[in-house]
Amino acid sequence: MNCWRRLNQSVFVEVKRTLSLRFGRQEKINGGSFRRENRYGALLAASFFFLILFPQDISAQPVPCDGASFLFTADSETGNSSMHRVRFDSGNGRPYFETIKANIGYRVAAAGYSTFDQYIYALVESTWEVLRIDDAGNAVNLGFPEGLEPDMTYKAGTVSPSGRRFLVIGRDANTGLDETLFSIAVGSSSRLSAGRVSISNDFQAKLEDLTYDPWRGVLYGYDRSSKKLAQVNWLSGAITNFRSQLMTGVEHLGGLFFDRNGQLYGYGAATGSGEEVTIYRIDKLTGLATKWETGPSGRFSDACGCPYTLRSFKRAIPSKVVPCSELLLRYEFINQAGSSYSYKDFRDTLPMGFTITRILEKPSLGIVMSGPGTNILHISEMDVLLDTTRILVRVAVDETMSPGVYSSQARLSDFPPAIGTGILSDDPLTPTPLDPTPVEVLEQGVLDLGLEATRRCRGDGMILSTSLANQQYRWSTGDTTQQMIITEPGTYRLTLTTGCASFEESIRVASIPPLPTVDLGPDRELRIGDPVSLQPLVEASSAVSYQWSAGPDSLLNCTDCNSLSVSPPANTTYYVTISDDSGCTATDSVAITVLPPESMFFPSAFSPDGDGINDIFYIQGILGSAIIRSFRVFDRWGNLLFERRNGDINDEKNGWDGRIREQAVPAGVYLYTAELEFPDGTSRTFSGDVLLLK
Repeated sequence: MNCWRRLNQSVFVEVKRTLSLRFGRQEKINGGSFRRENRYGALLAASFFFLILFPQDISAQPVPCDGASFLFTADSETGNSSMHRVRFDSGNGRPYFETIKANIGYRVAAAGYSTFDQYIYALVESTWEVLRIDDAGNAVNLGFPEGLEPDMTYKAGTVSPSGRRFLVIGRDANTGLDETLFSIAVGSSSRLSAGRVSISNDFQAKLEDLTYDPWRGVLYGYDRSSKKLAQVNWLSGAITNFRSQLMTGVEHLGGLFFDRNGQLYGYGAATGSGEEVTIYRIDKLTGLATKWETGPSGRFSDACGCPYTLRSFKRAIPSKVVPCSELLLRYEFINQAGSSYSYKDFRDTLPMGFTITRILEKPSLGIVMSGPGTNILHISEMDVLLDTTRILVRVAVDETMSPGVYSSQARLSDFPPAIGTGILSDDPLTPTPLDPTPVEVLEQGVLDLGLEATRRCRGDGMILSTSLANQQYRWSTGDTTQQMIITEPGTYRLTLTTGCASFEESIRVASIPPLPTVDLGPDRELRIGDPVSLQPLVEASSAVSYQWSAGPDSLLNCTDCNSLSVSPPANTTYYVTISDDSGCTATDSVAITVLPPESMFFPSAFSPDGDGINDIFYIQGILGSAIIRSFRVFDRWGNLLFERRNGDINDEKNGWDGRIREQAVPAGVYLYTAELEFPDGTSRTFSGDVLLLK
């Protein structure tokens, strides 16, 4: 590495001298302007200099950030990885796989996607050199990073949402435990260098992969030692898994990745399977994994992707105005790009005749460069936080505005290329993507006040409102707000005044419908296995929709039916929520108590004399739905005389006929034990004695 740095320095000096000698005289004669051929020579020399310091593959194809994920699996013959593209069907959500390259020439580990330069970065298994992989699966070896420990092994890795940090976890080769989190600068540096932080945790971590949640910005990993989902703090090196449940049925997960809906997936092998062919859906809150689909077979799997999105929306309220009126412009930035962003530039130039009067809401960090008194909203050094960031401004419409449709579009700048260096706003009220937001200026006297009556969902009465905001209002009741509450039917009139004219409109309310109600009846008791139909009693003035729910361990055969049939294995509370056309809801619940698995009957005596009456000693139960895991009979010295496993109660075939090896035993007292499993998953052991009569 030192030799390479010295070589680069010498090349830099040599090129610098060549440029100085070649062009110094021309600069002096022409006062700093080169001849055309000399400028070309300078460009050629500078390009040569850049290529020496920053070797590039000009044929490389950047990997687009379009929601796809990427899976790497190693071939058992060559040991090298193949690269597959993973997408999800928009209808059923199932994954489908496309092989990009069957052999990329290396076996990769710790892969991650960079939003900065739109390439995939990974480590070469065993040599731990850094690879840069393009969209066609072509891999360029960038060498071994300075600061990375060559004696460690590396399995888990990803690239930060900013695209600048390639995070890999170093594992001690002797203990097999994760010890150090390395951060390798990628994307723009002329050399690879790694910073480090020691890992701190209260368990012995062996992370197999890392991935960032695009919605929350949390760094997740799969820990093979505990078989749990873990969270990693890349700044402190702390790893925690105390909130996660055990991933039962999972042997290991070599690849973790998110989709754009914030759903976490894992790729690996099920318990007892040597092949890595299973894709799992993982609940990031509980850590539970569910088998979802199968994919390409192989070993040493790894995965990454670009689930990041940042969308900008702009809406005019109202979208139809008259001169001398006002409207609101509401901007929303939905950041699901895995990280908050700072120092961003926002600009929106409104058509002439629209003047910003007040900024009602904006991010706390951001400098207003232009705003009230102008038609340009410009905020620099603005923070765009994860989730939703909003800007709300009030705009005045000049009295000289001519009727017509006026559109404008905001721009949010300075993001990583994969996210979008310049993000244009979209009108959320149209299906067209990334279209400008229109405002229609109407002629004076043709203004529709947009009066509407809606049912109050809390309290009595209805709400009367106009869709036109930021005006002067006077209702026939004397109210002066944009909306008001009425409790009686009748005709109501609104007078709306702008700076130039007044408008009147009336609305008639024939009746005020009652709020919806729902009743599931009294709580109930059931025996295990008995079904019950839940049929809610509904009172509503319009059609309603249903939404059923129950406890976390309960399975429902339908969640939006108007009735529900259930057979709970344990005590369960069921809830139903109805919604009417106005969006008003009502909820009720019913608690079903399941009677405990009691009344198991073990006869105290039996007489195996062949008369067909009480000839068999077998387990009986009123509920009739327990499984015999073990049923054994002993003599008084402890000798095993009879055993039955995995049978049903209430079945004489699973009982003792008073014989051992086809020979009748003498009359007397015998001992028994039985282990039964009930439908709710609980087990119970019974024991006692039985008298055999002759």
